[in-house]
Amino acid sequence: MPGATNATLTLTNVQSADAGNYDVVVCGPYGCVTSAAAGLLWVDLFYFTSSPQSWVGQGQTLTFTDVVANVALYPAGCPYVALSAGGYGLDIVKSECTVPTVGYYANATRWLFGAGAGMWFTGAGRGDNTLTGSFNVLQAVYDDTGQIASFAVDFLHGSH
Repeated sequence: MPGATNATLTLTNVQSADAGNYDVVVCGPYGCVTSAAAGLLWVDLFYFTSSPQSWVGQGQTLTFTDVVANVALYPAGCPYVALSAGGYGLDIVKSECTVPTVGYYANATRWLFGAGAGMWFTGAGRGDNTLTGSFNVLQAVYDDTGQIASFAVDFLHGSH
């Protein structure tokens, strides 16, 4: 930031892609000095707002920061993304036996019973066997072992 004179840098609208190490280069008439790196840590969130008619959410708005996110295997060996926190869980799959990539997935059904995009939302001891909905994968990065490095999804859960 040429010409900056503040001792503090404030970042707004930070996204998960902004996570990483940052340093500062200060230049003057006698040369430049580079600071030690400072890390920006992205905290994963599991957040949902549900309608009062939702069997699982029952009209609640909940936010969890202690999120377990991984690629799990259904007993038949099919991988799916599993997110869980605070007794709630969201499992999503792109289609039979493939993990989701970035994109919008309409007409999702309870994935164990469907052939296309699917999801399964549970919580508070409840599940929905007649689930319908959609999900929008905003970010999907998997590491060399196939596990989640970074993941962001919006979802709409309903029943029929």
